Amino acid sequence: MTALIHSMPLKVSDSFWTSMVDEYIGLYTKFAEQLRDVAGIEDEDTILHHWNMFVETTCECEHCRAEEPCIHNADEYGTEFQDEND
Repeated sequence: MTALIHSMPLKVSDSFWTSMVDEYIGLYTKFAEQLRDVAGIEDEDTILHHWNMFVETTCECEHCRAEEPCIHNADEYGTEFQDEND
């Protein structure tokens, strides 16, 4: 069995991709269950909309995990990260 992810074939025998898919499905499932249980949201399109917003706005860099200023979103922190020529 082969599927395509970003135009790359995904083989079920590829343990890296299999574990990545398993992790992704587990995270989505937990997210959807919590929206249903806590927020009472049942509509799958609404859950998917919230998931997409969550994924787009959540950074997993080491700085964010340590609750320090994110190095990926430096523009949000004003001039402290800007060069003199900016």
